[in-house]
Amino acid sequence: MCKSAHVNLAVVLAAMSTMLWGTRPDGSKVGFNLKVLTYNTHLLPRISEPFASRRGRGDYRARTIGARVAAFDLVGLCEVFDDRRRQALVEAAEATGGRYHVVWTKKPPLKGLTNSGLLLLSRFPVEAHHAITYDHASRFITHGFRADAFAAKGAIHARLRVRDAPPLGIDCFLTHLDSRSAAARAGQLRQLSGFIRTHAGGDRMVLLMGDLNVPADSSPFATDSSYTQLVASLAASGLDWVDAWATAGTGAGGTSDPLADDGGQRIDYIWLACGPSLDPNRVLQHIQVLRYLDGGVPEGSLSDHSGLACKLSDP
Repeated sequence: MCKSAHVNLAVVLAAMSTMLWGTRPDGSKVGFNLKVLTYNTHLLPRISEPFASRRGRGDYRARTIGARVAAFDLVGLCEVFDDRRRQALVEAAEATGGRYHVVWTKKPPLKGLTNSGLLLLSRFPVEAHHAITYDHASRFITHGFRADAFAAKGAIHARLRVRDAPPLGIDCFLTHLDSRSAAARAGQLRQLSGFIRTHAGGDRMVLLMGDLNVPADSSPFATDSSYTQLVASLAASGLDWVDAWATAGTGAGGTSDPLADDGGQRIDYIWLACGPSLDPNRVLQHIQVLRYLDGGVPEGSLSDHSGLACKLSDP
């Protein structure tokens, strides 16, 4: 390796130390900056594509999505079911932006025909991780071939070490709730709340992200609205949650249709809860919807959802 390469490597390592661990080379402390993305990729199992998907070019989309998400430090993806496309996505992300710690779950025995489709990519070390598979799901007998029970939907948890000095950890939860049955979704939310209560705590920041299939624009102030029920279910976890878009977003924030003028319904979320040492209104700096339009896909976008991205910072 030539001398200039050594110098460049040293600069890169120093910058990474500053960004990730909160310490400069001289030992002085800095805050943190964290870029977060959640995205439903619509990378369905190949066997289900003829009747469950109207979107082509799955291999191209997996590689392209991987390259696009590499701009983020923490990425929570839904519907990455296919093993080969998952590998292609991760390889493209790492080829573009460097190494990730990867968390996903295999299909549990006697549950569904495929795994949960959840995939978490983190620039930060994963100190522990856990997963659950939901007991409730829409079934073939009531919802046909589009029933969610064909997938072992659930949630994953990863405890991330973001910074050593001063210590900062994040409990990150990623889920994809039932898209067909409100009753099944309510049961899943009860399990999710208990799962969060079990694995989140202390002074760690907590993130929940994913496709929750709960429209935030359906009479949110009515006591019986699905969004109000979502808020109540999350509150049962014992944490004081902040809906990132409702706090810092501008406009409707639709994510269900990247080709619609208004973006469709707001059903993809990032929720934030902070420990006593952090104020979520100060930490949450910016949030935006990313449509990921792409002329290489006949349908015009990389997925049938938009991504939701935010920046968390503690200067």
